[in-house]
Amino acid sequence: GPVLRERFVVATQSVRAMLAAGRLPPPTEDVRRCPRCSMHGRCQPEAVRRMAAGAVPDAFDPEA
Repeated sequence: GPVLRERFVVATQSVRAMLAAGRLPPPTEDVRRCPRCSMHGRCQPEAVRRMAAGAVPDAFDPEA
């Protein structure tokens, strides 16, 4: 119905704005979803979480 259509339009506009800005959304808090996510390699949720917790990335660590 009209509610579903409106939700679709809003979601589509949000994705287009995100793509136009060239920025990814922050990683999900639900880490169970990460391993199978197609964006895992670009998102790097583990690295983002470590940095948010105050860890300093190691330039020589390919996993950082």
